[in-house]
Amino acid sequence: MTIQRIRVIMLGLETSHERDFVIDRPKGWGTYLLQRFHTPMELLIDGVPTTAEPGDCILYEPTCPQRYYGRGVGFRDDWMHIQGRDVVRIVRDFELP
Repeated sequence: MTIQRIRVIMLGLETSHERDFVIDRPKGWGTYLLQRFHTPMELLIDGVPTTAEPGDCILYEPTCPQRYYGRGVGFRDDWMHIQGRDVVRIVRDFELP
């Protein structure tokens, strides 16, 4: 598989966030967001509170609501905002949920 149509818009590695830092984007960010968590996290997925553990990953679609935060102690994550039609192809070809 050749990947040619993905563009990294922004990225952060092992980014630390303070205890009271919350991401709340009811309409998404306008790009795909791929995250890998280094610390336990609380996420709201399809309106359902969900717990993520270190090593877990999530890929948000551009218009998917995003709400996540640490468990009262801040959090660390790797994150990448990406665009491109090959993102959909990767999700499909690798059967990512």
